[in-house]
Amino acid sequence: MAIKKVLAVSLEYAFTHDCSSAGRKDLLQYVRLPERKVKTDRKIFTDDEIQGCLDQKAYGAVILLFTGMRREEFLALTEDNIHLDEGWIHV
Repeated sequence: MAIKKVLAVSLEYAFTHDCSSAGRKDLLQYVRLPERKVKTDRKIFTDDEIQGCLDQKAYGAVILLFTGMRREEFLALTEDNIHLDEGWIHV
């Protein structure tokens, strides 16, 4: 991943400062991206499974499920940030 970032920054610099005689389109012929596999085996949580989390007071799992919050954002939350009775969370 680091190599990709270095190349992207280098190419951006070259194009910005006209250091390359080739255009972006010309260079793209050398870039080969792997084919993406479509996941079809995704499982959606049922209402019973979500209710089971709530019954077990696993509120964190439900918050992560419905907000799309990152793990670090969730772990940084304090009680002052969570207002379940009012239906909002300050991230």
